[in-house]
Amino acid sequence: GRVGRTVQLRFAAVLALGPEGLAVLKPLMAIGQGKTWSRVDLLIGRRAEEEERAAYETDVVRLRKYRSIGGLPPTALYDFVYVGLPAGAGSKEVNREIDESMARLVPGGLVVVPVDACGHARLEQRRGREVFNTW
Repeated sequence: GRVGRTVQLRFAAVLALGPEGLAVLKPLMAIGQGKTWSRVDLLIGRRAEEEERAAYETDVVRLRKYRSIGGLPPTALYDFVYVGLPAGAGSKEVNREIDESMARLVPGGLVVVPVDACGHARLEQRRGREVFNTW
């Protein structure tokens, strides 16, 4: 017999405080031609403008005013969490968001955190190394 591939993703949270946060939404929704997700909470850190609601909000995507994953209800669990913080966010803020994300992750879920200055080794050396928690 043949084995069918089943996509197990249903709930996602995207913290979109950094410039790439909103850009993540399009490829995320393209997974499974948009039928993969039951709910995507898009956290933009402020009240959404009407134009943003018209552009991004759907029956699946909800724009939320939270500035942190910690603002979401503790009972909200996600298969995928994207932590998009502004460039230059400190290690304490990054650690807090990762801890909050891990607390809301289902077993087998995924937390994605882009590294500040990724691909810019010389710039990173000038800034100095930051110490992050080990999870």
